[in-house]
Amino acid sequence: MARSIEMANRAIYHVAGEDDSLSGMGTTLTAIRFSPERQRAYVAHVGDSRCYRFRDGEMRQLTKDHTLGAELGAKGKMATHLSRSVGISESVEVDLMVDAPRVGDRYLLCTDGLTKMITEDRIQVIVTEGEIGACVQGLIDEANENGGKDNITVALIEIRDPADAGMV
Repeated sequence: MARSIEMANRAIYHVAGEDDSLSGMGTTLTAIRFSPERQRAYVAHVGDSRCYRFRDGEMRQLTKDHTLGAELGAKGKMATHLSRSVGISESVEVDLMVDAPRVGDRYLLCTDGLTKMITEDRIQVIVTEGEIGACVQGLIDEANENGGKDNITVALIEIRDPADAGMV
C-alpha cells in the first residue's frame, strides 16, 4: 500500500510541476485493506482524513492527523494546516498500521469534511445505530445540516461472519 501511495504522490507532484495552475495541488489519503481471511486490517494514512474502529460500543481513532495542531500543538488557523499530504513534495511519508478485526467491528474512513462538522461523540452514536447505508447517509446529512463547509467522503465497513455473509 505504501508503495502505491508513493507512486501516486510522485505522479501528482510531477503533474502539478508541469502546469502552473495546479501548483500546490495535493490531497489526503486514508486506505484500508483486509487480509483474505480478515485476520488483519492494514491501514495506510497521509493527512487529516481518518480511520476509526468501532468495537463493543467503543470508538477508536486508528490514524493520527498530520496537522500542525496535532503534531506541534499549534493553535488557531495554523492548527489545521497539513504537515503531510500526497502530491505536495516529491516524496511522502506514509503511516502504516495493522489492526486485528473481529466480527461486528465497523471501520469508518472519512475526510475532515465530516470530522470538522460533527463531534466524535455524535459520530459514534450515528455509526453504532443501524444499518450501514443508513449510518453513512446519516453522517453525510448531519454534516451538511451543520454547515457542510468542505467535501464529505465517508466509507463504512462492517466485519461479518464469513459463514453468514460471504463477504466483508
